[in-house]
Amino acid sequence: MDNLLSDILKTKMNDMFMEQVGKKTGVGADKAGSVMKQALPFLMGAMAKNAMSKKGAASLEKAVTKDHDGSVLDNLSGLIDNPEKNGASGILKHLLGRNTKNVEGYISQKSGVDSRSVDTMMKVLAPMLMGALGKAKASGKLNMSNIGSTLSSLTDKSGSSSVSMNLVTKFLDKNGDGDIKDDLLNMGKKWIMAKLSGRGRA
Repeated sequence: MDNLLSDILKTKMNDMFMEQVGKKTGVGADKAGSVMKQALPFLMGAMAKNAMSKKGAASLEKAVTKDHDGSVLDNLSGLIDNPEKNGASGILKHLLGRNTKNVEGYISQKSGVDSRSVDTMMKVLAPMLMGALGKAKASGKLNMSNIGSTLSSLTDKSGSSSVSMNLVTKFLDKNGDGDIKDDLLNMGKKWIMAKLSGRGRA
């Protein structure tokens, strides 16, 4: 079922979409695409880890069933203009907790795009990912009980060719304790130190 999710996302994240996002943020289509390729594997990776347990998978299925039927994908212009209407901040908070800004800072450093624009794009991308899950679920071809593995597989096929689920897992869980939020916090601290020492890039 990872191909179904992938097809949905690829269809929607086309050149016109990148142009709209690039115009909204003022960074241009190419930079918008770069940020999306950096952000998507991290969002899916975090979602995959959260959904690996039965409790996590059940929680995700409940959220998709209740609030994400996939209709957001039919009005991407509206999503780009007002992502909060689709619960963007809430989704990011659930996935990354208090470390959302740290992740955005890392992506900003890697992409060369300012953190504020990265934040805007992640708030567009998060509801899109949930919408893709909703659309796939509505097709009857998505097994939500195995959604963690599905998202893990999709992470390997998304974004930059240098990003894999294995890399995302190691990056988000460097101490191996299974708690990605602690590691995201440490990652953010390292990024801040690099900024203060003059090695980082806004």
